[in-house]
Amino acid sequence: MKAIEFARDHTNAASTVRQRHGRDIILQNRLIAGCGYFFLRDAAVSGIGVVQLPTMFIRDELTQGALIRVIPAWEPRPEIIHAVYASRRGQLPGVRALLDFLVLAFKELNER
Repeated sequence: MKAIEFARDHTNAASTVRQRHGRDIILQNRLIAGCGYFFLRDAAVSGIGVVQLPTMFIRDELTQGALIRVIPAWEPRPEIIHAVYASRRGQLPGVRALLDFLVLAFKELNER
């Protein structure tokens, strides 16, 4: 399996970003990677190109100056995270505690 390949069909290789004033634009991607956020982060730090990643994956690199925001007026649109579990009826206290923890943890990540 290739780790990096150039996209030949650009119709499915796009990212949507939202300007702080609410206008969306679609960015066509020329580089597709199948190895996840950390691979893309490392590629950008190495100078291979520009990436759009959740801040929680690149916070340290931004703080240290290894990465910079190239278009500060634009940001990824917010995404929803889902937790899937069997049922609220008969829910174990540990499941409720995990869900409550995740809500707080992701809220803190978003506020940083």
